[in-house]
Amino acid sequence: MNVLNLISVMAGGAIGAGLRYGISHWLANPEEIIPLGTLTVNILGSLILGALFSYAQMHSFNETYRLFLMTGILGALTTFSTFAVESLYLFQMGEIRYGMLNLLVHNGGGLLAAFLGFVIIRWLLG
Repeated sequence: MNVLNLISVMAGGAIGAGLRYGISHWLANPEEIIPLGTLTVNILGSLILGALFSYAQMHSFNETYRLFLMTGILGALTTFSTFAVESLYLFQMGEIRYGMLNLLVHNGGGLLAAFLGFVIIRWLLG
């Protein structure tokens, strides 16, 4: 294991976790049907990761930077485990429609955002 790569992932993870906390706290609303903070970081993270994935395929991308940005920052920013527990909670509360909507919006929105990020970079850098 390369120690510099490990430190890059850890440093990026600290930044991503801080961003996740800040965004989720900023968008927190106890009245919400679908937790907006989790949705925002998952969609935003998917968009950025799609763009970086596209860039990395088109250009040489230093492994340390890739690990810092993609694995570290974006890995900690996005919140699949939180999304899963929030969906489970909606189902447990009998909110089947909202639970299914939560699953659809996160997964469909995340896939669409990743695709848009990928396409935008291809369009910009051709």
